[in-house]
Amino acid sequence: MRTTVNLDPQLISTAKRLAAARAVALGDIISELAIKGLEAQGREQEKRTVNRKSGFPVFKVPGDAPMIGLDDVKRDED
Repeated sequence: MRTTVNLDPQLISTAKRLAAARAVALGDIISELAIKGLEAQGREQEKRTVNRKSGFPVFKVPGDAPMIGLDDVKRDED
């Protein structure tokens, strides 16, 4: 998609060097960097957002994470 935007001259210069080094189009480099920046911003937002269920924080854990049982909690309380 074509559009017109005003970009910082230093950004254009750096992006042109990167595009030349990778032998890709300037637009492709700028799109890639913009997407990475937006994705990183989204991940940072997710880190700051704590989901709650019945007032308790709920966290995402890997599927292969070990379960923590009552015996584990009691042992660690001491």
